[in-house]
Amino acid sequence: MVALRPRDAMQRGVTPTTIAIRLRLFGGSYAPLLLMLALRFDGLVLRVAIAAAGVLFLADTARLVLWLPRRVQPSPFLVTEVKDHGSQVAGYLASYLLPLLVVPTPTVTDLLAYALFLTVVALVYVRSEMLDINPTLYVLGLRVLEVVTAEGWAGCAIVKSALAPGDTLHGVHVDNSLLVQVGS
Repeated sequence: MVALRPRDAMQRGVTPTTIAIRLRLFGGSYAPLLLMLALRFDGLVLRVAIAAAGVLFLADTARLVLWLPRRVQPSPFLVTEVKDHGSQVAGYLASYLLPLLVVPTPTVTDLLAYALFLTVVALVYVRSEMLDINPTLYVLGLRVLEVVTAEGWAGCAIVKSALAPGDTLHGVHVDNSLLVQVGS
């Protein structure tokens, strides 16, 4: 049996496309935070800009994991190992405290500080393989699991329900470290 080591597999072959997808998923993971910030900030222009960014990130995530995979014929993957990191989402949500700490009328330096914070979190998200911790995917009714398949592939799978060893996952590779379930 192959030891569950998706993180090692995800480190191999990181391409610009993989980084772009991870950044898109990061943006989506913070879409709810941006919508909360839009409610908190004063000033119509700032509210609309932040809300628009939140809606765009949310729509892009939904497109990436719900719509685009359905346009490709899924392949069957026999799951040999599964690991769920759902409990780690709570820790990730600690970064959602930002809206409670912001001032309603931020200065330019406040906005730069918030942007710097999100940039640092984005770098950590992409480099530390935090694909499996994404609150927005849970809001969309999905979960993220680390899986190993009988074919030897290891990575994250975005699925609609729990998987167990021996289950067949019908999915589409979004990149070399991410598989999205298509169908039920």
